[in-house]
Amino acid sequence: MANILDYIKLRGNKTFKEEPLNEVDELIFSHLSYIDFETTSTGLTLFNAYQQSKINKIDKNIKPYLWARMGSDKTYSQTHSSQRFKDIILVNQINIISEKQRTQFSATCFKISDNHYCIAFRGTDETVIGWQEDLMLCYQEEIPAQRYAKAYLEKTLTLFEGTFSLSGHSKGGNLAIYAGCTQIQELQHRICSIRNYDGPGFLENVILRSSFVTNQDKITNYITENSIFGNLLYPIGKQIIIKSNAFKYFEHQILSFMVTKTTLYETDKLSKEATIIKESIKSFLDSQSLDELQEVSELLFFNIDQALTNYNVFQMTNDDFISLTKMIIRMPKKTRRIILSPIKDLIDEVTRRQRLDRVQRLRRIIWLYQNKPTT
Repeated sequence: MANILDYIKLRGNKTFKEEPLNEVDELIFSHLSYIDFETTSTGLTLFNAYQQSKINKIDKNIKPYLWARMGSDKTYSQTHSSQRFKDIILVNQINIISEKQRTQFSATCFKISDNHYCIAFRGTDETVIGWQEDLMLCYQEEIPAQRYAKAYLEKTLTLFEGTFSLSGHSKGGNLAIYAGCTQIQELQHRICSIRNYDGPGFLENVILRSSFVTNQDKITNYITENSIFGNLLYPIGKQIIIKSNAFKYFEHQILSFMVTKTTLYETDKLSKEATIIKESIKSFLDSQSLDELQEVSELLFFNIDQALTNYNVFQMTNDDFISLTKMIIRMPKKTRRIILSPIKDLIDEVTRRQRLDRVQRLRRIIWLYQNKPTT
């Protein structure tokens, strides 16, 4: 089955005037947002912006966001030669990683036509800070990256006339929704759509705000069959389950999303396993207070910070793993209990629901056998 690379090959000869912006195009822009463009690339076409970024890299051996980029260079290599994407202008990109604020944020604005723009918010990168901020979503109504997203969109709407489509993959989808729903009313009408590609939801108090309820018809959430991250917390807007050609939890990778013509390939429902995990996580989070979740998160990452010398999760050395092991061993018993106890509770809840599901299936089989028509 086709993915976004096949889409570009097959439909890349159609300009945006001939075929309007669609959900597959916005997924492509969300993928491109994982590329680090240089600040000097503003106002350039995608091709020139990408080439300038490559030239300006000081250390060719450094590969930032190698995992998080998830093949975005492959997507770029298809877009730059296609009629549909070759004239897209990179308006600007912002990229912030702050240890002090414990935040990782990036957004890219693409100019589609004279009066329409697409803003794509980047998901979690490979930094420890980015992963810690993901956990903050479970106990904070507003995380630092959401504040940056709101401010970035407000500034961009002020600087440029026209209409806007917002999108993002993973945490980026959450940021797109938050930024779009928290603008002043005078700017709201210029936001046409908000697309969240397998990103998490919000705390319940957030989605009940009037500004979120008012904008929910603009929001579409695309969730893979075996999604975990896309099923976290409370969603808002329309939900569409989509197919992926990856195995189970690797479905979060953008290049695995299946495409049919100008839409993502839809399916009826989540897998049984994803449903069990979704319900287990919800039950677990409901059983914990926000203060308890915050304490666990802060204790966990405080100890990780003490142990690590490399803050890129996927460039950890043997020494980093040894330090993490020593950290766990030397951790005070009370601290270890605070961190590990909720993790054990979550695993127990998943296990309990899996067992219950197996029992229910067995009961159905027995019932069918007992009620089998006699010949």
